[in-house]
Amino acid sequence: MVTREVMQDEADFPGPKCLAAGFDFLERNRADDDWLPMLEGFDPHEPFHAPEHFRDAFPTDYEGGALDWPHYARVTENPTELDEIRANYVALVAMCDEYPGRLLDYFEAHDMWKDTALVVSTDHGVQLSERGW
Repeated sequence: MVTREVMQDEADFPGPKCLAAGFDFLERNRADDDWLPMLEGFDPHEPFHAPEHFRDAFPTDYEGGALDWPHYARVTENPTELDEIRANYVALVAMCDEYPGRLLDYFEAHDMWKDTALVVSTDHGVQLSERGW
C-alpha cells in the first residue's frame, strides 16, 4: 500500500520515470556517436498496480481490497479474486507496452533507425493460477 502513496501520478511509476530519463539522454546525445544507454523499467513487477486509465480497460466483478500481489503458492483465491489479480497484472503490462512504443515512435520521428540499434530484453513471467499455482 505504500507504493500507492508514492506512485500517485503516472509519471511516478518506474517505467515512465525510466523512459523520461531515456528521452532526456537521447535529446542531449542522439546526434553524437558512440553512446549506449541501458534502460531497465522494472515493471511489470509486484505490486501489480497501474494508473487508473490502464486499469479501467480490464473490469472485473471483484469488490474487495487491493489484490495486486499473488501469493506464489497453490491457488487459494476464488475465480473472482483471480480475475482481479490478472486484470491488475494485464493493466500493468498494458502500461509497459505503451512506453517502449513511445521510444519506437521517438526513433521514427528522429530518423534513428538508419544508424542506431535498439536491443530489447525481458525478465521472467509469472504464473497467475496456471496449473493450480
